[in-house]
Amino acid sequence: MPPRASARMLWVPAILILGLVLQIVGLHDRCLNTDEVFTALLARSGDYRALAADVHPPLYPALLALLIRAGVPEIGWRFLSALWWLGAALGAYFLGRRLAGERVGLIALALLATSPQGLLVGSLVRSYALAACLGSWILYLVVRVFEEPTRRRMLGLTVLAALGGYTFYYFFSLIAAIAVGSILFRRTRRPGATALGKAMMAAVGLLIPGLALAYFQARAGLGQGWEIWSPAPDRLIRRVAQILAAAGGADGIDPAIRAIGPAIAGAAATAAVYLLFAVGVWRLRRETERAPAAMLLVAVIGGTIALALTAHFALGSFIAIHYFAILSGGVAVVLAAAFAPARRQWAVGLALAVVVANLFGAPAAWREGREDLCAASRWIDGRLGEAGVVLGVAWFAVDGYRWYGRGRPSLGVPDDVRPPAATAMVRARPGIAGEKDMAALLPRLTNCRAAALLLTHTGWRGVDRGAALVAQTLRQAGFAAVEDRSWPPGDEPAPVRVVLYRRPETTVIENGASCGFVP
Repeated sequence: MPPRASARMLWVPAILILGLVLQIVGLHDRCLNTDEVFTALLARSGDYRALAADVHPPLYPALLALLIRAGVPEIGWRFLSALWWLGAALGAYFLGRRLAGERVGLIALALLATSPQGLLVGSLVRSYALAACLGSWILYLVVRVFEEPTRRRMLGLTVLAALGGYTFYYFFSLIAAIAVGSILFRRTRRPGATALGKAMMAAVGLLIPGLALAYFQARAGLGQGWEIWSPAPDRLIRRVAQILAAAGGADGIDPAIRAIGPAIAGAAATAAVYLLFAVGVWRLRRETERAPAAMLLVAVIGGTIALALTAHFALGSFIAIHYFAILSGGVAVVLAAAFAPARRQWAVGLALAVVVANLFGAPAAWREGREDLCAASRWIDGRLGEAGVVLGVAWFAVDGYRWYGRGRPSLGVPDDVRPPAATAMVRARPGIAGEKDMAALLPRLTNCRAAALLLTHTGWRGVDRGAALVAQTLRQAGFAAVEDRSWPPGDEPAPVRVVLYRRPETTVIENGASCGFVP
């Protein structure tokens, strides 16, 4: 083997090892956040009716249930997510190498291995890293089937697309975009275009059994309004740039520009991302032998984003920047193509600068998504005392104590104080508490001497109002706030906050009555 080829082969494991090191930093001292705790409780209980209270399909909770039954600790769950993200990066490498050569593949691999969003997604006990891995290899197989369709590749694409649909609902947009692309690219007279359409039809057939769950989840309408994007053109232009940067592993650009010139950061980062994407598309179209397959990839990326945005604005579906991680493999290849013109070492240096910017963004990525519910639960158990109750407001705050605490009585407000008929789904969270819920909460406090009010997502709309109503009800029941603690200290709004309330020692408690239950 020529020395140069041998050296190139060493780059792949070297970049993967760097990515793995970045992924595992801080995993040992990270506890589950509220979203992760809900998934873990669901997996541990085995009550899959609770899936109706989630916004994701059932595959990841089922995998997590197997890990829990096998005795794998929490750090093992996160390590598996890290491996899945590196699998997404490896898929981008093979896709880039196939479309535009070794250099593009290596740059795409480096971008995703060091991406701040990748460091976040790869550390979460959620379905995002698995979805990103499936998405990368689906896009790779889309290109392979389009160019050289075989039964084995079509079967692999069908199975991965179906697994994607059972992992993350954004795969429905990806499947639809691939199907539309297969129709539009039939003019290229490639037999692979028809094969892609057949594979997507087969994947949809495999997904039909899961549509019932999707229907019930849509009926629950959980979380609608938590994050609503503006349809204003300037906001959308900025959002799409953020999607492309985060999905393609170039999300270090914005904080790097912000550190140099905060006043121009937003506009400059947006322009830089669009310029890189446009140059990458141009290079894939003009300077590679596989231009039709590359343009199909670009069309699938654009179609998926357009369909997801349409679903959000027309149907109110969930949306977040990291949901588009399913496109990471494809977007990274397009951006990498902009950094890899032939015989232009300065362009490779520019790619290295983006990787360095990603590395400087790593500390912020390691902090993002952290909610120290384990420390908060220990603090509650050390101070609550006998005849105490833990109250959680908004989202799944109280679930954090149910996972890490010592099992004291706990109530999620409003869901646990409403009658079963008020929530059609088991453990469904209908929203923030209202005045009517306080009338149901008040009698449950009759036999309590202390209450710990556990708050998360305090910056979200409506949470402050729900917390204020619960605090007012506690005062009405004779409680007074005696301690207030946040984690981490000094953050505003605090990811996790606990307010401890107590009644006077002279308060009479009924003999034999339990705190947190209607006497």
